[in-house]
Amino acid sequence: MMKLINLHNFHFKNPFFLKKLVQFSTKSYNPTVSKKIIYTTHLLSRINIRRIPRGLPLQIYKNSDNYYFDIETNLFIAVKAVGRGKNKKKYALAFEVKNDTIFLITIHPIKKNQEENRIRSKRWQKIILKI
Repeated sequence: MMKLINLHNFHFKNPFFLKKLVQFSTKSYNPTVSKKIIYTTHLLSRINIRRIPRGLPLQIYKNSDNYYFDIETNLFIAVKAVGRGKNKKKYALAFEVKNDTIFLITIHPIKKNQEENRIRSKRWQKIILKI
């Protein structure tokens, strides 16, 4: 059974995780609200190397299927299936929230069971967003 973390009433022992979630939730997080979004140089290089459309990271960030907190990297992850039919691929976008700025850090396609494996290993903690 997957454990969901509600940003408004949760108990978690990791203080860094708690600090990140509080920072994430106290800004009334809503990916559709206009905030300053910055593509890092690493993200831009990954876009070029992987031949990913330049607008895809922003699309994934704003319209993600699921949001997670990665306890290993201390970053937020947005996962979205992109494409149609057999050409559908899941992408993971790592990002960080600092005040009113969103830093999109990296993007990569994820393998068939990679999302489920990271949830099962408890590396990715699912976040319920109030949108």
